Amino acid sequence: MTSDERKQWCQVRVHPIGPSTYFSWASAETKDLFIEGYFYACISQIQSIAEGLAKFIAERNALADRLYRDDARMYQRERVPALVASRAITQACANAFLSIAGTDRNDFHHCNKQIPNDFSRLETRAQECMLALFTIESEVFAFSYGANGTINPTHRQYWQIGQNGDIPGYIKATAWG
Repeated sequence: MTSDERKQWCQVRVHPIGPSTYFSWASAETKDLFIEGYFYACISQIQSIAEGLAKFIAERNALADRLYRDDARMYQRERVPALVASRAITQACANAFLSIAGTDRNDFHHCNKQIPNDFSRLETRAQECMLALFTIESEVFAFSYGANGTINPTHRQYWQIGQNGDIPGYIKATAWG
């Protein structure tokens, strides 16, 4: 690992453990994208993950029929306040979702000419998205450690807990050596 990569590694945080879901791999890859300097990809991927996470939260709280109907035509900026109103997420989590969406979501996803091409601006935006994703995942997938290193999820509806109490999880690398 180069000194620049070590610096990048230390600039961002990731939530260490989450449930094994369809977006676990994508979420884990965001730090690698950031470290390698793939800021466009990092930003776009986090924006996609945030949209998937919002839908996941809505589904697990029986809100998907209302927020994701074909005729609803709601966008992330409209769905997130509905998640707060239903008490599925806190306002801090909503602020993180809205930070990720920003005003540039369509520019990144559709490669519009408005995408910044200044490396430092991209790095700053990617770092903002990384921090916001950390905030969301830390709230939604909050947990504590129990006896013998077991995981005790705070919001059990977001985890797949087996009949014997086993929880399939996804561990992210959070430090370099």
